[in-house]
Amino acid sequence: MKNIILNIEHIVSKMKQRRVYMITIKVERVRLGIKQIDLAKKIGITPQYLHLIEIGKVDPRRNLMIAISKELGMAPEKLFFYEEEVGSEYK
Repeated sequence: MKNIILNIEHIVSKMKQRRVYMITIKVERVRLGIKQIDLAKKIGITPQYLHLIEIGKVDPRRNLMIAISKELGMAPEKLFFYEEEVGSEYK
């Protein structure tokens, strides 16, 4: 039973993390005046796939995280992780 509870807590934590970065990506993109189609082209994915990232349906690969972060002018750890999940080496 304890393992099930821990697993559920882990899933909820990941869902919260997804919500944070999906909101952050879209907010930053819109703030910078970048259209979804333009960002998708710059990072080499389809607008549909970027949409799935922005709504939290898929987790981007590491190289894609870096590309999105670069285009939005944000450090990857600020864009994709809760601050409390970022190790002290990034603070």
